[in-house]
Amino acid sequence: REWLAFHYHVLALHRVVVAIDPKSVESPLEIFDQFSSDLGMDFLIWRDDDYLTAEQMKKEAAGELKQKQREVLFYQQCMG
Repeated sequence: REWLAFHYHVLALHRVVVAIDPKSVESPLEIFDQFSSDLGMDFLIWRDDDYLTAEQMKKEAAGELKQKQREVLFYQQCMG
């Protein structure tokens, strides 16, 4: 929650692009809904196929794509 408040109040970002880690055990959707309804923040949630190529998805399925690599690929697509 703190990082969302930081993005909203300090950086004045009202739109946030998020990729949910497929290995996470908890969903952040309830928190996103709260910030969306309380502050009007807009969340765009990307699935793997929104920022990974078919080849990268195969590597992910085989366990060959590391978390840091996923982050870099996500950032590249966000900024590209």
